[in-house]
Amino acid sequence: MKKRSVFKRFAAAAIALALMSGFIALGCDTGNNPKVSFQVTFVSNGGSAVPAVSVESGSTVTKPADPSRPGYTFDDWYKEAGYTNRWNFTTDTVTAATTLYAKWTIVSGNFEVTFDSKGGSAVSAVSVANNSTVTKPADPTRTGYTFAGWYKEAGYTNQWNFTTDTVTAATTLYAKWTLATYSITYTLNSGTNNGSNPATYTVESPAINLAAPSRSGYTFDGWFENSGFTGSAVTTIPANSTGNKTFYAKWTAVASGSVVVTFDSKGGTLVADASVVSGGTVTKPTDSTRTGYTFAGWYKEAGYTNQWNFTTDTVTAATTLYAKWTETGSLTITIETINGTVSVSGSDGVNSISKSGAGSKPTSLTLTTSGYNSIKWYVDGAVVTGQTGNSITLNASAYMVGWNHSVTFTGFKDGIAYSKELPFTVVK
Repeated sequence: MKKRSVFKRFAAAAIALALMSGFIALGCDTGNNPKVSFQVTFVSNGGSAVPAVSVESGSTVTKPADPSRPGYTFDDWYKEAGYTNRWNFTTDTVTAATTLYAKWTIVSGNFEVTFDSKGGSAVSAVSVANNSTVTKPADPTRTGYTFAGWYKEAGYTNQWNFTTDTVTAATTLYAKWTLATYSITYTLNSGTNNGSNPATYTVESPAINLAAPSRSGYTFDGWFENSGFTGSAVTTIPANSTGNKTFYAKWTAVASGSVVVTFDSKGGTLVADASVVSGGTVTKPTDSTRTGYTFAGWYKEAGYTNQWNFTTDTVTAATTLYAKWTETGSLTITIETINGTVSVSGSDGVNSISKSGAGSKPTSLTLTTSGYNSIKWYVDGAVVTGQTGNSITLNASAYMVGWNHSVTFTGFKDGIAYSKELPFTVVK
């Protein structure tokens, strides 16, 4: 009996202690028990992003700034993807992880779509119903260029898809163009072409002075546009020309006892060959001309060591004289650019070659890249000996004015081969 009484007293004390502990824990929050929070996610359904927030259980969530969506008006946030019940930010409380869904109302009316042809033929603007596709217009045309599609930005980042892209605001589309390349064919009629005569050109090429080919025992009588050699001889392909070209070389046999004097104009206008009796002097021709240069005489060597004297020098064998030129102005160099950098092709699509030069019309350009190994640089197809570093400098004075040149980069990165050919020209 005594043991039972002791047990009852002990049990009563334990219960009292438990109740006291419970009272203290439940009635007097000491801060040791963390409060429960839940994440509220906002699904914008095509609108601008709204970040998720963490909300204490049983609390309301602060209404975020309304999202935006072109061509639509924001309605409100709903508890279900089917938009049955609107969420009330004043009274609705968060008691579990919650997702709210944006509801939109399409704006009625039409928007104008404008086509910027970027130098091509005009394309009329059209009015398109909101959230509708626009009918693809007939392609514009531009002399010397090939149409390459309509783009959403003037910088040609994203091409417009006329099947899937919809109009949700006043829109301007921009025409992209690629240069058309035209061929130049030389029918030499047993002669040998001059290596300076180009095989192609574009509408953006500067004027091309055609050089004379050569043929032993014959004088060159000019380039003609037909095999019958009718009409005037052609000496130049003017700037802004278009279309494929074919030129025919006309020759005249040299009389017995005579020799041929050939004039290499070195980029200047063509000077006809002369037939001279062996041992005689050659008549001085009319000076060749070349944009940006002053003619400085005819020389016996391509290196301009000895000038030909038309009064005293005699011709005793087939002879070539070389035109020397003096620059009349400073040279500048231009290179293909994309927003100030030159993209390098590769699987990751993010590498670039940066360019630097003095001012908007530099006399030299330095191309620099990084992160590559086994680098090689080529100029006009020939590897630059000893140039294996990350940069190369192009000096305008080292290249022929008006000619189409190219610099090519090759290298490896993470086992992937990269290369990029960049056309450049030297201009006055």
